[in-house]
Amino acid sequence: MTEAQKDEILNLLSVDLGLTRIRPATDESIEPINDNNDPDVTDLTFSDFSRENNSAFVTLSSQIFPMEVESWMNESGYKRGGIWSGEYIRDVIKILDPKLAAENFATKIIVPDDFSAIEALSRLQIIMADTEAWQYVGTFGYHLYGGSNATKRSIKNMSLLYNIPVWMTEWSTPTWLSAAQSAQIKR
Repeated sequence: MTEAQKDEILNLLSVDLGLTRIRPATDESIEPINDNNDPDVTDLTFSDFSRENNSAFVTLSSQIFPMEVESWMNESGYKRGGIWSGEYIRDVIKILDPKLAAENFATKIIVPDDFSAIEALSRLQIIMADTEAWQYVGTFGYHLYGGSNATKRSIKNMSLLYNIPVWMTEWSTPTWLSAAQSAQIKR
């Protein structure tokens, strides 16, 4: 790819699309040896970010945003980052977004970007019950690692009530057919 093509792609992602967050997908090949017998804590000096193991993505995306390796990856219900309550997320939204708006950022928050639909729904109910907080919410997001179809329908219904889109923000499976089947919500 030429530099002009790379610049065009970066411009489309950051300006036209308005992308504000990148979470690189990684796999076990980046940490070929568990450095400390704790899968939730990684010593990056043991990691291999060669081109085959994500460096091209990291290099390209770092041209859009300064890259920072997060130990918890924004999952409010995942133990590695500490469990963030719906009240905590609501309060952060009420502090952060007015400050962004005052600086002329049109940023909306994706909430709660949770590990499962079950946890996402409980946090969303708290956040969306607050009229000040919900005006800053742009997207409901969650991963598909848990939750019944009824729970997912409840999130969908809440999204329709507030006219806010729902994003599935992560899923990993050994077969894509099983992923499609588990993500299907019967109407």
